[in-house]
Amino acid sequence: MPFLNRWRSTLFTRVNFTIFALLAISYLSLNQYVAGRAKWVHSPLDVGDWLINYQGGFVRRGLAGQIFYRLFSGSHHDLGLTVMVFEAVVLTLVAITVGYLVLGSKSPWVAWIVLSPVAFVFSAYDTPGGFHKENLLILALALAAVATRTTPRLANFWLGVALAVFVLVLFSWEPAAFSLPVAWWTIGRTRLSTRHIRNWRYTWVTIGLVGFALSVLFHGSAHQTSAICQSLLTHHLSVATICTGSVQSLSITTGTELTFVGAHFPHYLWYIPWYLLTLLPFLFSGWLRRHWQIASAVGLANFLLFVAGSDYGRWIHILGASLALVWLTSDDRLRVGTKPSWRERIALVAFISLWSAPWSGNPELWKGLAVSAYRNLSHPIGFYYPWFYSTLVHALFH
Repeated sequence: MPFLNRWRSTLFTRVNFTIFALLAISYLSLNQYVAGRAKWVHSPLDVGDWLINYQGGFVRRGLAGQIFYRLFSGSHHDLGLTVMVFEAVVLTLVAITVGYLVLGSKSPWVAWIVLSPVAFVFSAYDTPGGFHKENLLILALALAAVATRTTPRLANFWLGVALAVFVLVLFSWEPAAFSLPVAWWTIGRTRLSTRHIRNWRYTWVTIGLVGFALSVLFHGSAHQTSAICQSLLTHHLSVATICTGSVQSLSITTGTELTFVGAHFPHYLWYIPWYLLTLLPFLFSGWLRRHWQIASAVGLANFLLFVAGSDYGRWIHILGASLALVWLTSDDRLRVGTKPSWRERIALVAFISLWSAPWSGNPELWKGLAVSAYRNLSHPIGFYYPWFYSTLVHALFH
């Protein structure tokens, strides 16, 4: 019995539960996404956003699409499935990397923060909003966080990898520049010398500001959207519907976007409860009080997204993931807590499963994993593994 008790106390820990739930829910979101491939493969908003390229000249958000174009333009290969596989790989890497960052945590709040419905498992709650370019941004920031757990030599390596991913997402989705406070904080938590930390910070910030400035200067035009569309159709990389949505939105002026958000803003006040729920674990744990400076910087930078675009659920998701990564690289993760009571366990399950922030529009007041995930499933979990396998093979070898 003593051996069994020790085994149970070692196996059934908050850290193990958090990692297992993170991987399991991520797997659920991949099932949902791949199962709906007929819906997403030519989605002008989701897949189309990844296919913006430079065939009409340099333009914001075009780097990822240009890479896809260079790799597959001579193959007459529909890129929809390839993009879906790429997004699935990115989400998988996020789950694995965050799982690694959870190791060693002693705080009773680790599961609350990592498994928040708007943090790293957002895609399982709202599939249409959960597979966008911000997942690549979260991966870049998570890889930078890995550098805080390594020796200085390896820290430089991981920061280099993270910066490369950040460059890819910055020139593919310019709001990635609003994550600079998270990168600034994370770099400062590494074991590097003061000089190396300063150099990395200045490099990251300079690239972020230059990338954002270039996106403003090369906002996009109707001529460029037409050229992008023709490049995709001429090489049979997609179908005509891909030319609407994200590709077409390149030619929409900033003024028009701001006017749209302003006109619909009262509609978005429903998101305030979800924003507050996002902050609850950070507030009740005392983390916000102890780290109000970095929390304020992250919040102010994130607020710019709410001004520039209407996908408020996605912006809350980015805020939740950003604060979670800052928390995972702070000393709070090492604060030892008491043994969880049955009340805490029930509250945690309720927090994880009974709410989320729908990615856009007027959110329902009661929508969580129990509702969102169920609506996207028509078969048992695991049924879609053959779908993913066939999708992977088709995307890579046909």
